[in-house]
Amino acid sequence: MSTKKRTFAWVPPLTLGICLVLSAGCGDDPSGPTLANLVITTISTGADIDADGYTVTVDNTTSQNIGANGAATFTNLAVGDHGVALSGLADNCSVDGTDPRTVNVSSDGGSTTFDVVCNSLTGNVESITSTTGVTLDPDGYTLEIDGVAEGQIGVNDTVTVDDLAIGDHTVELLDLAQNCTVTGNNPRTVTIPDDVPDPNGGTASTTFAVNCVQALGDLVVWTSTTGLDLDPDGYTVTVDGSANQSIATNGNVTFANQTVGSHTVLLTGVAPNCSVTGNNPRNVDVQFGATADTFNIACESLGRIVFDSDGPGNPEIYIFDGDGSNHSRLTNNPATDRMPVFSPDNSMIAFSSDRDTQDDIWVMNVDGSNPVQLTTNSNNREPAWSPDGARIIWTRDAAAIDVWVMNADGTGETNITQAASIDDQPEWSPDGTKIAFRSDRDGGFNVFVMNADGTGVTRLTNVNGNLPSWSPDGTKIAYVSDVSGDLDVWVMNADGTNQVNLTANAALDGWPAWSSTGSQIVFSSDRSGTIDIWVMRADGTDLRQLTGAAGTDLWPSWSW
Repeated sequence: MSTKKRTFAWVPPLTLGICLVLSAGCGDDPSGPTLANLVITTISTGADIDADGYTVTVDNTTSQNIGANGAATFTNLAVGDHGVALSGLADNCSVDGTDPRTVNVSSDGGSTTFDVVCNSLTGNVESITSTTGVTLDPDGYTLEIDGVAEGQIGVNDTVTVDDLAIGDHTVELLDLAQNCTVTGNNPRTVTIPDDVPDPNGGTASTTFAVNCVQALGDLVVWTSTTGLDLDPDGYTVTVDGSANQSIATNGNVTFANQTVGSHTVLLTGVAPNCSVTGNNPRNVDVQFGATADTFNIACESLGRIVFDSDGPGNPEIYIFDGDGSNHSRLTNNPATDRMPVFSPDNSMIAFSSDRDTQDDIWVMNVDGSNPVQLTTNSNNREPAWSPDGARIIWTRDAAAIDVWVMNADGTGETNITQAASIDDQPEWSPDGTKIAFRSDRDGGFNVFVMNADGTGVTRLTNVNGNLPSWSPDGTKIAYVSDVSGDLDVWVMNADGTNQVNLTANAALDGWPAWSSTGSQIVFSSDRSGTIDIWVMRADGTDLRQLTGAAGTDLWPSWSW
């Protein structure tokens, strides 16, 4: 290690000089000077101790080398004071005490110790980044020296780290974008030289040249579809409103060479009984290389829908699958069979029929077999099952039009409204504790709700509410209103708040009923010219026509 040495000179006292000139001792012995030895010791502490030691000089005339931790003896020195100086110290070392100093040598000899303190030799590492190309790394890089992170450094920046030991250091740039590379070694070795004049100065500099290419990545879109009645023809994925590909219900497609950054991805062609979990469309941040994003789709059972139609000349009951396929006729009777509704276990259908010369409530198997009459009084219609299947509510027009309840076998008939008004169109809440119904008890027809025993009647709508239908989770009620000028399907919270028009069409839209999971609503509409069965999502989107034959199709009911 090359270091800068320091040299000191000692000037002898005047008396000693006179004695030497006269060649006679100045002590008490008249026969001549008394001679003795002087022992000089060095004790060096600290860091980066001078490897080649020092030089000790006595009286500015006689010198010896001495180790950093060593001793040197000067013999045959005259008794008296002598000047001693320590020189040859490295710049990072200094004597703790007087140097040069006066040491007295007696007839028994003399000694002195130089305490030397050495500081660590340090310097600085200057790291420079010079980045060129396109799509530069937006957040810069991480600088690491000797495995220690020293913070961030910009794409075109200089960072100096000081107080580093003299010698070799490993410098590395980390966290580069995948489209950026360093020219030359990374990590690399830089050396702080050991011949700097200032132990706290000196800089070793290195420049990292970084080149970034156009950042492109592949966007891989996956679909994961669960549930029942999955969409048979899959979906369509569109990126940024232009590029699109077909994708299976459980599959993946790749959009290659997309620019790094945010892209809008949209999944379309989702069947009405299926819904995307999460945002659709959604923003996907494409990274250099490959980026994957998954659309999770949940599908509910299509179930089955029953309705009545007068296409044959008199109303009969029909059934078809929830996607509009597999139509079949369940009744074939000269009488009027109307207002069908599934039992909670989907094994039976309750309906109103005048096949016994008057309107009564009947039940039959879901395939139309084994019809059984439950009521025997006139004008019984609009049946609805309790959620446990044990009871049926319906409307009876006798002395007044009221809501009645009976056991599912027709026994235990009870009038639960008994008001001087028209109370009809009853619908049981999914938990069985409430009944929604229509009434004109406040003047005009509106939707009301009451406890299952007829108590606690509360009005929900203010202007023309009809045909209430509970959502499967009991939080919403679909209904029909002409408050906007035309009959439309509306939805509101179960407490009557947040009333929203779902159809908003000049056509007649009515008779709503929810699918089993609440994602869809089936209803009747004449928007195609005749009253047919239509279906839409619960938010009013994605309308589809399910029937189109001659006749009027009313009172659709979805299986539970």
